[in-house]
Amino acid sequence: MPRGSGAGGRIRRSITRCIDSGAQIGAGAYGL
Repeated sequence: MPRGSGAGGRIRRSITRCIDSGAQIGAGAYGL
């Protein structure tokens, strides 16, 4: 996976963090 640099890397990292936290919340809501 290429290392993100500058704003692009920051945006990609924040998107990944949102997806991860959303998956955790969804799993908790469905009791998985």
